[in-house]
Amino acid sequence: MNLLYSKFFTVFFIVLSLFSLAQNKNQIQDSVDILPVWKLDEIKNVVIKTTTTDFIDNKKSEKKSQFDAHFKIIKVDEQGYDVEWMYTKANIPANGDYLVENNILSKILNQKILIRVSDIGKFVELTNKEEVEKKLLPIVEEFIAKEKDPQMKAQYQVMKVMLTAKDGLKIAILKQISFYYFSFGYHAKLNQKQYNDVKMPNPFGGDLFSAKEVVEMTQLSADHSSLTMETQKQASGEHVKKAFIDFIHKTKPDKAKQITDSLKKYFFEISEKSKHIIDLNNNIVTKGIFERIINIGVHNRKTVWEIETV
Repeated sequence: MNLLYSKFFTVFFIVLSLFSLAQNKNQIQDSVDILPVWKLDEIKNVVIKTTTTDFIDNKKSEKKSQFDAHFKIIKVDEQGYDVEWMYTKANIPANGDYLVENNILSKILNQKILIRVSDIGKFVELTNKEEVEKKLLPIVEEFIAKEKDPQMKAQYQVMKVMLTAKDGLKIAILKQISFYYFSFGYHAKLNQKQYNDVKMPNPFGGDLFSAKEVVEMTQLSADHSSLTMETQKQASGEHVKKAFIDFIHKTKPDKAKQITDSLKKYFFEISEKSKHIIDLNNNIVTKGIFERIINIGVHNRKTVWEIETV
């Protein structure tokens, strides 16, 4: 493996993964409304599983983590809901996960994470931001101080910057929580595709990647008690490759030719797809699956989240 090439892109996986899921503002119009009707003091238990698979020079390595969590409805009004989330149990690899946010979340078990959800079920904001930030920053600083792998250390440093940025906590730490609410608020019709022009984050700087997002309800039970919503989007491989090459030319002009010559035979890709199975009678996500694929030359990564209400 070209070590010079490798060290440039590993940190970009964390940068890209820090971006929250893009939600298009257009809604599918038809008869099925995906809306919450939660009651005060209602509690839902959730299991979150993550699997991250790396392929470097065709060598596979994989790490898995699992979290138990719950959320409780602590206020209901005409504008929406106040919700208390809490991670209660973590099972991560002994030597840590590839996903630094998993390592950090494992250190804040039983911390209240208070969020606001709109009347149609969309994630609005973290309402105890200062409290959570105060808890997280020393944890991240400890990871930075103890981490010996320079690439992982760089990822924790990126995380520290994100935590103090606007909406940084949502982007860096609350992706799983915001994903839970992704499909709420839609009006959907079976097998009707909607195509949306969206932007995907560019981990190399510069303009965001343009992508075509497809949103579709692919299953609806006869009694309208459950449905499946699916989405997919992908940035142009050529645009991803060009962005990476441009970054190398800007940051390491003396090494640019050596690195870019090694890229000619490789495929580049950044893509995402998701699936939500919704129980309309109980207004819960029975199961949610999110998958991101990042192919950058010799280093490819696939990350999968599975979120289930139990």
